[in-house]
Amino acid sequence: YKLAASMYDLGRKDFASDKAARHAAGATEMFGLSHLMLMYTARSPPIDVDSYLAQACHEYDARSSARASTAVDDNLALRATLLYYEAYRMLGHVRAAPAGLVRMAQRCDEVLAPLLLEQAALACLQLRPRPALRKFALYLVTAAHRYQACGQKVLSLRCYAQAAVVY
Repeated sequence: YKLAASMYDLGRKDFASDKAARHAAGATEMFGLSHLMLMYTARSPPIDVDSYLAQACHEYDARSSARASTAVDDNLALRATLLYYEAYRMLGHVRAAPAGLVRMAQRCDEVLAPLLLEQAALACLQLRPRPALRKFALYLVTAAHRYQACGQKVLSLRCYAQAAVVY
């Protein structure tokens, strides 16, 4: 994975200098994932790869806002976020996962945003040594509001009920 990370690093720098934003974003995304896999195989302490995720999502958004965006362009940042979230869960380092999910939920609309907020809440429960219960409840209440805004009352009530346990 070290070789892959160095190749993706070279690629992202070349793509950035060539103004190939979509390719640079993809290389940045894979650079961060390579570091995550390197952490997994070497059992090294966690490093901050959330900045690579944020940069990749920003580059995907900048590309889609620069021209008429398509559905594929809009889903690239979501794909990157979900890949990182699953990698964080696999490694057991979920501390950075809620921030990425909430960042993506702010960009999404309709039912997808509250789903991401629910996942962020669940990630807050998995934090060690102490779960972040207040953040868990906050994300669930926010998800409930978003569900209610799009007419999903049953899902909204479920989130409120789960958040009520904390309060």
